[in-house]
Parts: sequence; structure tokens; C-alpha cells
Amino acid sequence: MAGVDTAASIRALFPAHYLHKFLAEGIRPDARAFGESRRTACTAGIISSADGSASVQVGNTSVVAGVQLSAFTPPILGSAAGRLVVVFDMGQSGSSNGAGRPEDQALAISDFVTRTLRQTRVLDEDELIIKQGAAAWSVTLTITCLNCDGNILDAVLLVAVAALRDTKIPAVELADSGVVVECDKPAKPLTVKAFPVCLTLALFENIEGGSTDMVVDPTEEEEKLSQATITVIVVHSATRNWKASAANAPIMVHKAGGLPVTSACLEEAIQCARERSLGTMTMLFATD
Repeated sequence: MAGVDTAASIRALFPAHYLHKFLAEGIRPDARAFGESRRTACTAGIISSADGSASVQVGNTSVVAGVQLSAFTPPILGSAAGRLVVVFDMGQSGSSNGAGRPEDQALAISDFVTRTLRQTRVLDEDELIIKQGAAAWSVTLTITCLNCDGNILDAVLLVAVAALRDTKIPAVELADSGVVVECDKPAKPLTVKAFPVCLTLALFENIEGGSTDMVVDPTEEEEKLSQATITVIVVHSATRNWKASAANAPIMVHKAGGLPVTSACLEEAIQCARERSLGTMTMLFATD
């Protein structure tokens, strides 16, 4: 017990030293290898009152998402297409995370999800038109963090795509009064045109010189002690034969400040992301 208490004390008092002792041995405090991700689980259709929903768990990080559709009248001089609105809430986990104010974190994460979904054209906003110039669907995607233990971006992007994929558009018609009313026809699935899947890696400056240490799927402890994080997004096709084009799937990279990333590190990160995304895509299609 004395050894356990000593290790816990060192971890609490000298967290950076504690972590680097592990990294120097090529292992991490939770016994994972540098390139090993935590177990990921995704469940769709968990909120009966929503038009679409999903939950995702990455290790101890847990998020849930719900989609609500509402009809609106497009502006006369604006686009007649529908719109996507993303709302992210750090929940109770925001108060214990020391990486900035919860409201700033929530805004940054919401912006990341919104930009990624729009830039990868996950939705065809023209499909959301109910009647040209008269009515369209507004898709509100609300994501809540239930518990945060690092790597929140991977979890929120995955739950966003899974919830949209679970969404059904009700059959409606526009009454003479201009009111949108449901009609007696089956709902149809919302078309998801792409699957952006991301992998976040934490970078550590090697204190003994040499190349930078890089670990995938960092915990909150690892993120706080890292010199930078990088998120690689692999944009897969939404077709059933997505595996045929997986090797050439487009890549996007998200990084905000911190330690510079060498070309060698970036190439390794992209390769890790491609490999990891294959398992994530298989899991998504297995829910059908």
C-alpha cells in the first residue's frame, strides 16, 4: 500500500514528471501503447422524443446528441435552403476542466463541429426545402457532454454524425394558411452525404532530445500536460461501399497553437487517423 500511496502522491504533486517517466518507457499511465485508442461505443436512437439521437463513449468521455427539426420561413433575399444549427453544452464536466472557461470551451467545440459538418458537406441543405421560398427545415443538433476525460473532439464529431444519420424527416405539406402540417405518409431518413471521422493526438516534447512523442486518444491528464494537440479528420464516403474509396478519403487537419508539428509527425498522425477511422466506420454501419 505504501508504494501505491507514494505513486499517487507523486502523480498529484509532480504530474508532468510522473507522465514523462511513463513516456520514457514507451507506455502510458493507463497501460496503453502510444498508438492505442480507448474502447469506443456508439448507440443510436436513445432519445424517443428527438427526431434523431445517439450517444458515444470514448474511454471515460461520454457525450449524447439529439436532433430536433423545426420549420421556418426563409428570408426573401436569402437562401431558400434549410439550415443546420449546432449547440454544445459542457454539462457538469465543464466545472472541473481547467482548460479555460466552460463557456469558451463550449463555443470552440460547437464551432469545430459546425465548420467540420459544413466543410465536408455532411448535409445537402437543399434537401431540407419543404416548399421553395416558402418553408424549409431547421436542423438543431444539441450535444451534451456527460463526462469529460479527454479527447472530446473525437467524441462530439462522432456523436454528431451518428445522430444525424439516425434522423428521420416527417412527411409534411404546406397548408393554404402557410402553416406546415404533418401528413399521413412515412417519415424518410435524413440523407447524410459524408462521414467525417477524426482522431486527436497529443504531442510531448521529448525532454531527452530526439523526436517528439505523440500519443493517440489522449486522456484529460495527458491533454493538460501536452505541448500541443492535433486532430486529423478523415472524410469518408457515405455509400455502402465506402471501403473501396477509404484509402483516398480526403483529409482535414485541425490544430490550435502549441508545439510545431513536423512533416514526419503529421504523416504519422494521418496514417494513424486513417487506420482508426476504418474501425469507426465499421462500427457505424454495424448499427444498421
